[in-house]
Amino acid sequence: RSSSFPLWLRSLQQPPLAVIVIPIDYPCIDEAMSKLRSFSPAFLGRTTSIWFGQASTSINVLTNTRSAVPLTPNVSGNGRWRRCVSMVAGRKGFDGGLAYPNHLHSNRWNTGVRHGGSGDTTASSASNAHQQQRVAGMATWAKVRPKRIRIITMDVTGTIVSFRGSLHEHYLGEASKVGINVNVDSKTINEAFKRAYDETSKMYPCFGGDFLSAKQWWRECVLKSFKLCGIEMTQSQENQLFQRIYSVFGSNAAYEAFDDAMPFLRWAQRNGIICGVLSNADERYGDAILPMLGFTHDDLQFQVFSKDIKTEKPDAPIFLAAMEQGAGFFPPGAEACLPSEVLHIGNDFRKDFEGARRMGIHSLLLDRYGEAELADEWKRRGAPVLTDLMDVVEFLGRSNCTLG
Repeated sequence: RSSSFPLWLRSLQQPPLAVIVIPIDYPCIDEAMSKLRSFSPAFLGRTTSIWFGQASTSINVLTNTRSAVPLTPNVSGNGRWRRCVSMVAGRKGFDGGLAYPNHLHSNRWNTGVRHGGSGDTTASSASNAHQQQRVAGMATWAKVRPKRIRIITMDVTGTIVSFRGSLHEHYLGEASKVGINVNVDSKTINEAFKRAYDETSKMYPCFGGDFLSAKQWWRECVLKSFKLCGIEMTQSQENQLFQRIYSVFGSNAAYEAFDDAMPFLRWAQRNGIICGVLSNADERYGDAILPMLGFTHDDLQFQVFSKDIKTEKPDAPIFLAAMEQGAGFFPPGAEACLPSEVLHIGNDFRKDFEGARRMGIHSLLLDRYGEAELADEWKRRGAPVLTDLMDVVEFLGRSNCTLG
């Protein structure tokens, strides 16, 4: 039922004989397990995965193409994906055991943990949850060199665009211009903004989705930042302050392009690679900020923002949307694009690297600001970490992969 299902099957070197899907709200999981055990070991030995899905919604496919172990979709109906246990058929037949991820976002699987009984398989005991948390910091990803790259997707800020100035300079500076007493330090406003951003994101995901406009979302976030600092304003001051800050963050007063961004895009274009943006952001980046900085649709052929897609990295649908949009620029008759022919470049381990790798997409992280300790941790966990986009050119050259 999912359009991504054939793509997933094509990405496997040895497609399974069957993929069994069990609704997570099946009346009796024990009954389902009993039926599965009635299949012959020979059949189950060729069955890649036993899925738990949601019967009331269409089942999308998110899979780690290296190990062919899929994850189940979120059952809450909000379009996000839930990382949870998958039931994996052993080569000698299914034995009813559960395979828990060695890391909540990892492509390595540990089948040593068993959980029996009926009910939702994700509702494991406290000890199982503790074990998953304990191993969370131990996960690593295997290093995989690309053989061919046809599409490159990029995050925006921290990857091709940098902030100018600092948040506290912009926020407190604009507040003082409208006569607001801002007797707070930079640490206080920065922490307040982070909390306001997290709370607003939780209340209105994807910058408001269809519920709020991006401007309304940012008004909620900006004004909450000041309220968390204990700053009181009149309605008139709130209106003036928000409009000033919103305008600043739509101008080149707050953004600048990295010097290597445009040369990199020109290099990719010469080599027949389709480039685009894949970002947890609202549409204003594509409508105003990127064009203002000189990025046109000739440079970035497609632009995928979480506000438009109604889902965010590291969730699978936004990566799939970017891959599909990029493939739309292939010449007529071109063969379908595989996830392994896509490279994503970003600066966040969970959202950019792990989100891409779980889809079978290659990924690199950039350490633009010399954060050595963070970069070392990324490397320890298996992510290729480079300094700038020119290093990406060198990395692909050393990989001896086909371009375009």
